[in-house]
Amino acid sequence: MRDIFRSACFVFCLSASSLAFSLDLSIEPYNGSSIRFSNLSSIGDVESNIKKTIKGISRGDSLSVERLLASEWFAVSVDGKSYLTEPLAENWLRTDFNGFYSFSNGIKEISVSNSTRESFIYLSSYLESIKEFLPSYGPAEYKEKVFAFVDVTCPHCKKFHLTERAKFEARGIKIVYVPFSRDASRKSAIDANMAAFCSPDILTTKSNLDDVYMLSKLEMSSKSWFPKCTKIQQSIFSFLIGNGERYSLRGSPMFLTELGDALYGSAALSHYLESK
Repeated sequence: MRDIFRSACFVFCLSASSLAFSLDLSIEPYNGSSIRFSNLSSIGDVESNIKKTIKGISRGDSLSVERLLASEWFAVSVDGKSYLTEPLAENWLRTDFNGFYSFSNGIKEISVSNSTRESFIYLSSYLESIKEFLPSYGPAEYKEKVFAFVDVTCPHCKKFHLTERAKFEARGIKIVYVPFSRDASRKSAIDANMAAFCSPDILTTKSNLDDVYMLSKLEMSSKSWFPKCTKIQQSIFSFLIGNGERYSLRGSPMFLTELGDALYGSAALSHYLESK
């Protein structure tokens, strides 16, 4: 409950504030000898917490951390994006107020703005409309449906597919796989995802995914893939694979609920289901 309360306060206070973020925002340097700063977290400790938080999610390119005046709020810039966070770096708010990220139990993205949540709900509805093209796992009579954005080149997706997916199926959760590329600039990764999902039927797609995650590179090199995508498959999967950049998705596997919640990693999905 404490984490939920802190998260709610974090979003409410910042969303309700009249602060305007701009390039000329006054940043006061940390001064350990100053009485005003004596009880504040050191920026070095905060930066260390931030690096722990983003480890495995981001390369941390061009990471910069600055204190907002004499406060416990910190401006973070990483991978070309800007956020606000607190000393433990468990709660991050995008400075355009379009996304809030909680890292206390896995990674959960909470849509702060109505437009962001509506876009995720729209995406969920679209995925439901093309379900005949997407492989699904779990019971026919399910408690909840979750869309799993998976990248066949992602080691975390491999672990989820081979060891964790069955646990959610046993809990009555239906998992629908959606092709996704973590890096829209990597043609090899895009081609690998297209090859796995472009199949004449869902059973073949599932077989392809099993092979990708279970076979060695040498065994995969001798696998005979089916012909290129049909025109409709090409259109659908090209759109889906590009969703990472389009919706600013942070990694895989990413889980999207029918209500527009974006969850990163199986731990976040498990926490979400347990909290309902």
